[in-house]
Amino acid sequence: SIFAIIFTIFVSPASANPSVCGDMNKDGKITASDALIILQSSVGKLPKTEEGDVDHDGNVTAKDALICLQMAVHIITEFPDESFNYKALKADEYYSYNVLTPVQKQLYELLSKDAKPGISDEIAVPEGTQADEIDLRCAYKAYVNDHPESFWMPYSYGYSISGLNIKKILFNTDKTKYQFSADESNEMSKTLEQTVESVIKSVLEKDLSESEIALRFHDYLAFEDANGAKNYPKSYTAYGALVDKKATCEGYTKAYSLLLSRVGIVSTPIIGIENDTNGGHMWSCVRISGKWYFTDVTWDSNSGHQSKAYYNQTTEVFKHSHTPSPVISELSKDEQKKISSFNLSVPLCNSTEHNYCVMNGTYFADGEEFQRMFPEKFAKALDSGEKSMHITVSDRIFSGTDDIKKIL
Repeated sequence: SIFAIIFTIFVSPASANPSVCGDMNKDGKITASDALIILQSSVGKLPKTEEGDVDHDGNVTAKDALICLQMAVHIITEFPDESFNYKALKADEYYSYNVLTPVQKQLYELLSKDAKPGISDEIAVPEGTQADEIDLRCAYKAYVNDHPESFWMPYSYGYSISGLNIKKILFNTDKTKYQFSADESNEMSKTLEQTVESVIKSVLEKDLSESEIALRFHDYLAFEDANGAKNYPKSYTAYGALVDKKATCEGYTKAYSLLLSRVGIVSTPIIGIENDTNGGHMWSCVRISGKWYFTDVTWDSNSGHQSKAYYNQTTEVFKHSHTPSPVISELSKDEQKKISSFNLSVPLCNSTEHNYCVMNGTYFADGEEFQRMFPEKFAKALDSGEKSMHITVSDRIFSGTDDIKKIL
């Protein structure tokens, strides 16, 4: 019939190729209209679809719209290569977000949407939201933990309250204002994103395991020439570690989390103290192949040689040198309000499967096994030209000549 012929002409082409990367209106071309549709999807005005994710990072963002527009005006001639790209964490896959209560997640999502210089200095909490100051503390901590790319977030914030419920989140005083202006933040964000993309492409290749990826990012950060500068504010951020090469323990940890999140690996920063000095410290807890491990990039970077001693270690090993701050949910209400240093959760790290010493054959169950097997390992290391060794004996780490002499 005529109807059947018309139906075939107008419907068959669209159904024959339903999902072409970037072709949002399915007209067979990449145009500015497609870029606009992607941009609308990125801010929630239209549903997100797979063909809108032109950089294949697992999300539809303004970056995808920009890439599509560059394609439309022939600045680039092809979209990024999907064969290399790893998938970034999705919004609901971040660790700290997932330990929050439902009302805390609402506050977290408000921060994610509005907490940026130039967008809002006051964030109104929707009417009827029953969230108290503890809920805000947890939500704020979780957002900062999960999103080190939001380096402008201040350490303190203000809020207005009615009864027990938070009404507004405030960033409008000297102590609570954003760390950088809108113009500074925008420029720094662009530079940070370019640096992250460059690091990923230079350090990784396709089809690496999570363990291989985590180790390469660890080595990139631990072995680069980054000097801590406590009087330099950016050194406490991922930007300081990755762009300026100036990092404290906080900067290293946030940079490691940021790189891992961009390739789909879950991690969370742990705040606590160094046992020897009782000084404040931050390190990483990383989930690899479903199992949790502690990693301290800072300590490996400060060792004086290319150390992997504090990569993917267990809770038992770290307890001798690191003590996490309390978990806030385990405290009383009064303690929750007063405590300055806390964690939302501290995963138990009880696997050695992806520990560097285990993978490298330098883990020994006890001193007797070490005395029996170490000479052969040491001889092989010398023959292969290794400049340092990292070993674990039971639950103790030894790295470098002086440490190893202690147990010989």
